[in-house]
Amino acid sequence: MTMHRSEAAIQADILVAITALPSAMFWRSNSGVATRSDGKPIRFGVPGQPDILGAYRGQAYGIEVKSPTGRQRKEQAIWQRNFERAGGRYILARSVDDALAGLRVSS
Repeated sequence: MTMHRSEAAIQADILVAITALPSAMFWRSNSGVATRSDGKPIRFGVPGQPDILGAYRGQAYGIEVKSPTGRQRKEQAIWQRNFERAGGRYILARSVDDALAGLRVSS
C-alpha cells in the first residue's frame, strides 16, 4: 500500500530543507481570497504564484509544490512562463529531493 502525503506536508518538509541551506532565503507565499468581517473579499498574492518564493546563490526561485497526483493549473503555467522569461527559475516539486535537485544541491 502506497501512502500519499498531502501537499501541505510535502511543502513543510521542503521549507525545512531549503531554508537550512547556506546563502538561501525562502518563504511561503500565500495567494487567494479571505473574507472580512463585513463580508467583503480581500484578495492577496498574484494568481498562479508558486507556494514558495525566494533566492538561492543570487538566483530567484519559485517552487510550486504538488502531491504525487497534483497537476499545475493554467494560471500557474502562465506565472511560470512569465517568471522564467524575467530570469527566475521555477521548480515543480513533489518531494524534498525534487526541490533540492531543482536548486542543484547535491544531497
